[in-house]
Formats: sequence, C-alpha cells, structure tokens
Amino acid sequence: MLTVPLGKQHLNRNGFVHGGVFMSLLDSASGLCGTWCPVPGNVRKCITVSMNTHFMKPAQDGVIRVEAQLVSRGRKMFFVEARITRDDQLISTGAGTFRYVFGGENEEGVPSVSA
Repeated sequence: MLTVPLGKQHLNRNGFVHGGVFMSLLDSASGLCGTWCPVPGNVRKCITVSMNTHFMKPAQDGVIRVEAQLVSRGRKMFFVEARITRDDQLISTGAGTFRYVFGGENEEGVPSVSA
C-alpha cells in the first residue's frame, strides 16, 4: 500500500490528474507486489507484459491510496490486480501481467547490485 499526495504537477490541462500518473502508480505497485523478496539484500525483478486500466472518477487534489494484490503466479509470470482510492471512493483500477527477469522467478531473489 502506498499513499500519494496529489499536487499541481500531476494535473493535465483539463485540471484533473493525468491518467498516466494513475497508470504509472498502478504499474509500479503491481510489479512490486509480485516481486517481494524475503531475503535482506536480495531483489526480484520483472517487466510489464500488459496492463489494463479503468478510470472511474477524476481527481484534482487530496491523498490517494494505491493497493495491489497478487492474483496468480507461475514459474515465469505473475498476475496482479491494483486499485487507487481517495476518501474510500474508487478512482482507478488496473490488472497486469508481468514476467520475471534476471532471476526474479527465484523466491529468494538475487543479490542486489549497487551502482
């Protein structure tokens, strides 16, 4: 779960939060949901294969909440559903398909490479 305070920088020229902001948050939360790693110092990585989004309500300000839940997982791919709410109102939803990369399919992950 992630909370994000909305500001002017998120608005499109119509004065509402741009759909791309919501899509990016849904995608990021979904990928992180499917690549959680229990081993300190290790990481799991993925790429987005597809992402389907729906926008229910526009937003201009306030604080939004982004949540993602793993639906199913295979050896190489996983599936997540995510949602964005504000004040208990549904703003946007997303459903994504993701592919593990660079050892991400290993539940223990791989050592993180620091730059």
